[in-house]
Amino acid sequence: MSQNMETKKIRVAVVLGGNSSEREVSKNSGIAIINALRTNKKFVIRRFDPAENFEEFVKSLQNKELDVVYIALHGTHAEDGEIQGLLEAFGIPYTGSSLHASAIAFDKISTKRILRAENIPVADDICIEKNGEDFFCSLHTDKKYEFLQTTYLEEVLQKAEYWLQNLSFPVFIKAAREGSSMGMVTVKTSDNFLQELSGMVSKYSRILIESGLCGVECTASVLQGKALPIVEISSNGHSFYTYESKYAPGGSTHFIPARISPMGQKILQERAVRIGILLECFGAYRVDAFVDGESVRILEVNTLPGMTGTSLLPDSAKSVGISFADLCERILLEALQK
Repeated sequence: MSQNMETKKIRVAVVLGGNSSEREVSKNSGIAIINALRTNKKFVIRRFDPAENFEEFVKSLQNKELDVVYIALHGTHAEDGEIQGLLEAFGIPYTGSSLHASAIAFDKISTKRILRAENIPVADDICIEKNGEDFFCSLHTDKKYEFLQTTYLEEVLQKAEYWLQNLSFPVFIKAAREGSSMGMVTVKTSDNFLQELSGMVSKYSRILIESGLCGVECTASVLQGKALPIVEISSNGHSFYTYESKYAPGGSTHFIPARISPMGQKILQERAVRIGILLECFGAYRVDAFVDGESVRILEVNTLPGMTGTSLLPDSAKSVGISFADLCERILLEALQK
């Protein structure tokens, strides 16, 4: 950072809310970040919500009224690289990963293809992608790969039902480009599989049908290139880590350190750092996984982790003495040094 930047006030925009399905979570993250940054007098904070004052935000960018943008948005129009592209067009530094990394990591199908190519274990799955009139479908397990291209939805559904025998129940049908467990349904038996899948295909153009995994659900947060302690997630009665278990008080319990083997912890931390290098993630990001002994299978990558009172990244940082205010400041100052 330049000497001039160290002595003058740093003009910070915290962007929160937005129009995605994760709007309320984003608002909670943004408010917490604003309150934390305001404890440091060198920051001048402005708050923007693209759903409410987007034109004012763009005007502030055009007039060069900001030194850096702290992105507290979640979901579409944020984690997918959209706002990063806007900020890069104006030459304004921002927190988190680049447009390129954000767009890839937000898409669960694209992320898994890269991880598989690098021999990083992931869950077995069926992918369904629609482009114009064509469907592109694939089955990918450790032992088998099959592909189908068709224009007929009925053929897609029949093939997916046939391929289902290669997956382990419960299976999770996910929108490839959603977060916070939005756009996801759990199917415990084959009885209602086609009904649930048909509903998802009618809503989303990219769908991932993922095999259930054995082991302990964990997450590895990475801050400035270094892995923080692994957090084990107990969903407190929920069948999986739902939206409610993530954000409702008492919805989940976090165990730090995770109750997994030392080798399992080491493998997940090393893979989380390696994945960040592969995808070119910056600042703070999170890698979710299931750990069963020394078997570690990656679920997904989150380039803009939640910063609410029940979020995983702040809990992991706190366990090594990094306060929430310090965490926010580290993320912000790294953005200025890119």
